[in-house]
Amino acid sequence: MEEKEHKKEGLLNFFFAFLTGEMIRQINLRKTVPLLIYIAGLALVIIGNTYYGQKQVSRIEILQKDIKQLKFKHTVTKSSLMELTKQSTLEKNLRDKGLQITKEPPQKIIINRGL
Repeated sequence: MEEKEHKKEGLLNFFFAFLTGEMIRQINLRKTVPLLIYIAGLALVIIGNTYYGQKQVSRIEILQKDIKQLKFKHTVTKSSLMELTKQSTLEKNLRDKGLQITKEPPQKIIINRGL
């Protein structure tokens, strides 16, 4: 229990010395430089990771908008295709071109090949 409190006090003293600049004035500068370099490197990694995360979120939002537009386009295209393939629409388009739908059923043509 006492070790925990001692560690907390040591940590508080370390941060207090770091914030006040006492650490730089101390003779143990050789011991603290690697820690400062580590902290600076860690800060750079965190900044880079945050930037990358924001870039990915922006990209995802753009892709979601594209998906929404493509879904709408798909629905419109599917609807127009369904309308064009209706029998009544086909008959109307064929009549406009001068063709008529036959009332007689198709007949089978039989060809006898050589004997």
